[in-house]
Amino acid sequence: MTLPTQLIRVAPMLATYHIDRILTFYQTQLGFQLDFRYDGYAAVARMGVQIHFWQCDDQTIVESSGCYIYVENIAPLYEEYRASGVIHPNGALAIKPWGVNEFVVLTPDQNLIKFGEIIR
Repeated sequence: MTLPTQLIRVAPMLATYHIDRILTFYQTQLGFQLDFRYDGYAAVARMGVQIHFWQCDDQTIVESSGCYIYVENIAPLYEEYRASGVIHPNGALAIKPWGVNEFVVLTPDQNLIKFGEIIR
């Protein structure tokens, strides 16, 4: 009997202008740790969430990248990031009509990283 395939996790791949700058931002401002790095490609991780980055010079691609990270107990993370000064000016923690309490971080590459907690 063949077992069905199971999807076990996802790692978004975000375009970046500068690998060094984005790695520094994620490590110092968002509390991620370097997971691996190769020429033009790298990844960071925090609490089981991994984000990959690839070097790109196309502004349209870089500034169109982003991801959504679901969390539990969102308030302490929001306070940590608010203290770091990385919350998007219009991205304060708020309950959205779609049933998620979320906030938005803006990266140096103008990527929007949304963090959300499903309200049950």
